[in-house]
Amino acid sequence: MDGSLPVWSKHFGHGLNLNQLPDIDKPLVVGESGATYYGKPKELYPYVGLKAYGTYYNRNEAFAIDLYQNVVKMAKPLLSRLSI
Repeated sequence: MDGSLPVWSKHFGHGLNLNQLPDIDKPLVVGESGATYYGKPKELYPYVGLKAYGTYYNRNEAFAIDLYQNVVKMAKPLLSRLSI
């Protein structure tokens, strides 16, 4: 909405790039983060290697690492709200 809302709402996929963040002076809200729904083994490979092609448990392990990195790099220093 071109910055007209009282908050800045963003979706971040996996492999967060902090350069994607706008220079804003209002609360930042992320409603979706990580590879929750679309993450295929090739996208999750960097987090757990070949295990990403194994089981659903392994996929979720990679997903958890991805989300943890998002939280550490973005949520702690910048966010007002994060919904995984």
